[in-house]
Amino acid sequence: MQIGGFGLMLKKFEFKNSYSYLDKVSFDMSAELSSDAVDKNGNPAPKDVELYEVVRKRVSGCKYGILPVAAIYGKNAGGKTNLLKSLGDAAKDALGVSFTEATGSSPFAQLIENRQFIILDVGERKSVSWYHICVVLGEDEYALEYSIGSNGVVDEKVIKRSTKRDAIPEIMYDRNNPTEGTDPIINKYIDLMKTRVEKQLWFPLIAPAHDKLNIFFEWFRCVRDGLTFNDTEANNQIIEFEKIAQRIADEKDEPFRKRLLFFLQCLDVSVSGIAGEKGQSGKHSLRVYHNNANENMPEYKDSWAHYIGKESSGTRKLIEQFPQIYKALEDGTPFVCDELDRMLHPVVFKQLVKVFNCPKENDKNAQLIFTAHDTIALDSDIMRRDEVHIIDKGKYSISEIKRLSEMPEVHAYPNMELDFRTGIYGSFPTNFNNAYKREV
Repeated sequence: MQIGGFGLMLKKFEFKNSYSYLDKVSFDMSAELSSDAVDKNGNPAPKDVELYEVVRKRVSGCKYGILPVAAIYGKNAGGKTNLLKSLGDAAKDALGVSFTEATGSSPFAQLIENRQFIILDVGERKSVSWYHICVVLGEDEYALEYSIGSNGVVDEKVIKRSTKRDAIPEIMYDRNNPTEGTDPIINKYIDLMKTRVEKQLWFPLIAPAHDKLNIFFEWFRCVRDGLTFNDTEANNQIIEFEKIAQRIADEKDEPFRKRLLFFLQCLDVSVSGIAGEKGQSGKHSLRVYHNNANENMPEYKDSWAHYIGKESSGTRKLIEQFPQIYKALEDGTPFVCDELDRMLHPVVFKQLVKVFNCPKENDKNAQLIFTAHDTIALDSDIMRRDEVHIIDKGKYSISEIKRLSEMPEVHAYPNMELDFRTGIYGSFPTNFNNAYKREV
């Protein structure tokens, strides 16, 4: 099943009343095909051609291309992680996982309320959260839109629309008005859908059996499985290492092993190999091999091995995240990562972003959505201004999202790193000069 390439890519994610987001916000990955990028003679800038090439696979007649990268920057506690959590919640809802989780350790009402924005001034929670996820599949756009509260699903609909200009949207089904339409697969499930429990969407029942919506359904699975937060516990990391060791043991997956080795050598030129070994307990462990030399043998003579636990935290973090990076680039699936820059060398972090934005390397149109604090990737030679999102949270704990391309003061090829670090884009910590000794 094809997800990337001419397959599924996220165009827009809108939501409200979710974690630190109270009002409706829009996270947009549609490309800004602007005409304001010109050279000193007033002609289209050569770089503009290169930037258009990033979205070269947009379908004929499509108003917007879809971008492969979305970078999310902002100060600590601004709401960056909460944006990714909201996307993860939508994926769980679309897969029917939320209901399963609610029947386990926590009631459904508590599970939903934990997502919602707390209104401190009136001492109560908003009752309903709203989500709208729009993706592009070939020459059509598909959107899942729904509201969900403590008592269950309030409304739900799936909308189809051609990507061509001025196309009229078509409602494939509407939970609050479940009448038969022109789609025989959906009609088949109309009566069954009416009996569904209120704490689960209809989408996970309909989509797997539908010719187009099944790809949309699998995209949600890729989002859920590829969503990486940097609060990974040590035990979880050990489990991931064991999976990787088992995958590369006995040459089971040589393409994966060789690509992982290449990434490791970008971090550490002394690395000569990586292997998965099966111990007496039956569990697999990772070993990383390094070139071994001394003053009497300046040239490479032999290798010595480290168990993975002896590698640096940055190396371990890259190995932990690598299966998701590999899957995204090989299959054209989304890779969503919180604090992608954490514990990675800045140059490696920058190169990862560059790979996803390179048409030759990312030929399956995988999408990279990440948060970060390191500003090294804010480079106009690597990212477009419409790929950079700034998140800020105000005095009353409400987060907002804005793209650089939406800011009138940001020109086509800004010095994004300098401008962000000097606070021009907002979402910047208060000036700490003399703050410690200031009278409070």
